Amino acid sequence: MSATTAELNATATRVYATYTGHLNCCPPCQRTDYCPAGARLRRAWRDAQGAATRALRERTGDTR
Repeated sequence: MSATTAELNATATRVYATYTGHLNCCPPCQRTDYCPAGARLRRAWRDAQGAATRALRERTGDTR
C-alpha cells in the first residue's frame, strides 16, 4: 500500500524540521555550506519533498 499525500507531506515536514534543527546547532553549517550530516539531511528533505509532490500530481492527474 502506498503512502497518502498527507503522510508524505507530514514526512517532508518532519525531515525539514530535523534539517533546520541541525542547521541551528551545527557550527560548520553556520560558517560554510557543507557538512556530511547537513548534506545528508538536505538530500533527505529534497527526496521527501519530491515524493510528496509526485503523489499530489498523481492524485490530481497533473502530467507536468
